[in-house]
Amino acid sequence: GSSHTIAATDCIIICNSSSAPSTITLPAAGSHLGRVLIFKNIHASGAIAISRAGSDTIEFNSGATAQTVAPCAAGQSLTLISDGSAKWICTAQIG
Repeated sequence: GSSHTIAATDCIIICNSSSAPSTITLPAAGSHLGRVLIFKNIHASGAIAISRAGSDTIEFNSGATAQTVAPCAAGQSLTLISDGSAKWICTAQIG
């Protein structure tokens, strides 16, 4: 489908949607200390947009932060870890 909200049982999310982009909404980081989420886009051309919950931010290796992230193009993967406060930290972006 074109959108998905992360459930309590989700840990690896494989996206194969031609919607441009597919939107995946993260859970609140403050409720999930240390939780690891891995995203993999296996579609030939569709992108994944990863959206925050509430006022959370997403921090990249460069130190830049964002409220909505769309870095996961076709063939790419992304790993996020919750700091248990209000931030998801990107520990790997491949592709």
